[in-house]
Amino acid sequence: MRLSYLAIAITCCGCTMTRSATDPYAYAPKSPSTLYQQPLDITNVSVFDPHKALTLAEILDVALRNNPTTKLTWAKARAAAAQYGKSQSPNFPTLTGNFIYERSKTTYPPEFGSPRFVQFLSDWGPQLTLTYTLLDFGQTRATTESARQALLYADYTHDRQIQTVLQQVTADYYNYLSQQELLKAQEADLYTAQTTFRAAEKELQAGTQDKADVLQAQTQLLQTQIQLVNQKQTVINARTALLSDMGVNCNQSINIEMLPDVPPIDEMVQTADQLLTIALQKRSDLIAAEARVKSEEAAMDAAWREFWPTVTYNLNGFQEFSNPGGNLNVNYTSTLSLNIPIFSGFSTLNNLKQARAQKQQAEANLRQTQLNVVQDIVTAHTSVKTAFDALQISDSLLKTAQEQYELILSRYKAGVATILEVVSSQSTLATARANQVSSTNQWLNSLVNLSYAAGTLQPPKKGEFR
Repeated sequence: MRLSYLAIAITCCGCTMTRSATDPYAYAPKSPSTLYQQPLDITNVSVFDPHKALTLAEILDVALRNNPTTKLTWAKARAAAAQYGKSQSPNFPTLTGNFIYERSKTTYPPEFGSPRFVQFLSDWGPQLTLTYTLLDFGQTRATTESARQALLYADYTHDRQIQTVLQQVTADYYNYLSQQELLKAQEADLYTAQTTFRAAEKELQAGTQDKADVLQAQTQLLQTQIQLVNQKQTVINARTALLSDMGVNCNQSINIEMLPDVPPIDEMVQTADQLLTIALQKRSDLIAAEARVKSEEAAMDAAWREFWPTVTYNLNGFQEFSNPGGNLNVNYTSTLSLNIPIFSGFSTLNNLKQARAQKQQAEANLRQTQLNVVQDIVTAHTSVKTAFDALQISDSLLKTAQEQYELILSRYKAGVATILEVVSSQSTLATARANQVSSTNQWLNSLVNLSYAAGTLQPPKKGEFR
């Protein structure tokens, strides 16, 4: 063990260091759906009960279990944990055992008339070699710290990927329900178009209007029917996108609970500056970028310490048998070495240059992440306010457009309005219905995006899908 670690190992009884070396996975997420800080016991899910409506929490639970991107970042975190454990191996002695059998033949030339002499010699026996690094002037300490920070980078990158999956799946969920609501709105548009068409036919039969009104109303009716057919395909596309991001086959039957009424928040409780303060503490990608800088700093320190000498101890013990000679007893060789690097073909120097460049790269990435955090918070915070205003306006617009259509339709039946006015108010009503659905979807997504930007988006507390 190196002297720089000796006092720590004695004080801590080797508990922390030994566990990270023997069980490095203890310092990584427990599963692809688990945050680094919050373990979650999960089981794989790939089949759904078509008669049970899934809630958003259950959909997110399934997505975290099956989405391949979280499995990828989870595997990287476990690999980083293993590398962290591996980096501590120089703190322990290495022990090598082998068994040697050696057979030799030596021929001696004749001398002064004596015959030629041939000697056979056999040596065998077990050997045990112990190698221990006593001092390396902190090189292993720096290497281990670099690996530890790299592990934190992988852990928090996995956390951010979980939040990304939560955002994607939630957006898909709201989009799917929004497309279903839009389908209902277009069904209402179809009913409105049919109402207009029947009114035009009735006026034609009464002789108060000509056939042009009927054709105009019929044109609008057919266009509405085409939009309705296309919307049905859009609903299917939204459903397949949701299933794909959930990590399950798109041909599965799935029943989703309809979106409950969500009352809008009339004002933001937290300001953008307060949310930015939270994001600087919670954003996993920002924490990961900071850990990456620390990892590269430690790696540069380790590269610099490669120029320093190391002190190693080597003990080689062996039981030797010889024929002729018999048992030669247990023998050993004890060696204390001072290893001084003199020239390595410029590899040590270039390692230092590479480490310095990688540190600069990590610092630039950290700065870019910090700028992205500020931009995300400001944009998401503003989007919530904008979405709230749009939602209020769309509700008023829908109410006004409905009243306008009913009024103009009654005037048309009374003969004081044209079919063009009716069709125009009908189109305005259809647009208002679509805007109301879009505004609701925008409002819900803006809240999720704000939580994602602040780094507070969390998975379900436990697996709820059975």
